Amino acid sequence: MPGPSWLRPHWLLSESLRVQAALDALRERDRELLRLAVWEQLDTADGAATLGCSVAAYKVRLHRARRRLELLLAASDAPAENLIPERERR
Repeated sequence: MPGPSWLRPHWLLSESLRVQAALDALRERDRELLRLAVWEQLDTADGAATLGCSVAAYKVRLHRARRRLELLLAASDAPAENLIPERERR
């Protein structure tokens, strides 16, 4: 099949399974933080209010959850570019 590898169905399935495995390996608390920030697209104030914590605590927890996910993805060679904001990839 011509075109970039990311357009190939088997590649998409493989990447999807790798990302799901990394998410499954996270603690429930980390998954919830990522869900609120990425899927629900809550801003920090709303995310903090949802979890009942301060904005500062929410930011720190989200940063740590993203970092843990990034490490899991790196260990499985899955690209993390779309899940971790560039400013936090260091």
